Amino acid sequence: MNILFDLDDTLHDKKASLRNYALSIWDNNSSCIESDQNSFVSAFINENSIIQPKVDVFKNLSLKFHISKNVSDRLLNEFDSTFHEFAVPFSNASAVLKFSKDADVNIACVTNGRDFFQKNKISALGFSPYFDVLITSGGFGVKKPDHSIFLESLRLLGSDNDFTCFCGDSL
Repeated sequence: MNILFDLDDTLHDKKASLRNYALSIWDNNSSCIESDQNSFVSAFINENSIIQPKVDVFKNLSLKFHISKNVSDRLLNEFDSTFHEFAVPFSNASAVLKFSKDADVNIACVTNGRDFFQKNKISALGFSPYFDVLITSGGFGVKKPDHSIFLESLRLLGSDNDFTCFCGDSL
């Protein structure tokens, strides 16, 4: 038996993590942001919920809130290197992974996103020991829902789809 898990919005509470991170940005940079806290936090979460390059997220935020290019570039670099520290798991995510592993289920994580970024979150969330296989679209070069990323995870698990389920918020 195999389970292929998605990461964001399945095991990882992306919205809670983004909120925590946005509040940290606000706390450390509010003097550089022409906005109130709630508007900035809301826009930060919304921009990061759209599938777009992170450089565009921070460009859009800088235009909307009149953030200088230097500050925007610094915020992007800090985001890339520290966001995982703010990662929040959904309640019982670790328990589900542990239960599955204890039941001798092979577990793969198939997630869209930049390779280093997704791997940092998985490690920070403490999920790494549970995954037999980890495939990111950034590392593999193809995004879900392309079948090839799922087929590769099955190949690496040494199995096929007859004994596999996918658990995620979306393909």
